[in-house]
Amino acid sequence: METAMNRLNQLMTDAFKDCHVSRIPPKLYAVIHALDRGHGIEQARIAIEAGAHGIALIDQFCEPVDVYEIAKNILPSTKNIAVNILRNSAHAFAIADHLDIAVWVDSFSYPVGHGAYRPTPVFQGCGFKYQSETELQTGFNLAKCQHYHMIPMTSGPGTGQAPDLDKIVKYHALVGPLAIASGITPENVSAYVPYASHFFVGTAIKDEHKNILADRIIALDTAIVSASKI
Repeated sequence: METAMNRLNQLMTDAFKDCHVSRIPPKLYAVIHALDRGHGIEQARIAIEAGAHGIALIDQFCEPVDVYEIAKNILPSTKNIAVNILRNSAHAFAIADHLDIAVWVDSFSYPVGHGAYRPTPVFQGCGFKYQSETELQTGFNLAKCQHYHMIPMTSGPGTGQAPDLDKIVKYHALVGPLAIASGITPENVSAYVPYASHFFVGTAIKDEHKNILADRIIALDTAIVSASKI
């Protein structure tokens, strides 16, 4: 007997056959794991100068107030900033509201309406790494993203691990272009370009000390643009 999940997968696969695959180059956001304010500001500057379209800030190794100060400092250079506060996603929305920038959240851990119809983007995790979410829940969450005009964001199973391409194809068939995080490199990005609106990249563009490598950003951006012309 066919399960509901198998049926959902088949519907998504069938939808993909007729869906439009965009070739507009996805935007590259450099993920900054700031160790402190000074480090974060400097790393963001290097990423922007190397050609990153945007900056994604996360409080994994610093305090939420540091994320706020880094974002405020780099605003003159770019408005394309997304903040993720792991400790409390409500703090991310507070920072974004104050600075008029985007929010990035890993899961639906807050009232969904809080992210609805905002003037700046919400990158909403769906099937995101380290989240306890069933496939069926992910399907519902993707639908919520579409309803509330949020950008669905997904990833591989862990940091530095690329997402399964079949998963990306299915999600794209359901809701269109995705923000994709984890495991994206200059060497593999071309496979994901047709299904992406944004790439959030950290591991592939940093050294072991969390420092941005400008040449890796240039290589990744070049690969994205090249794949978009195919």
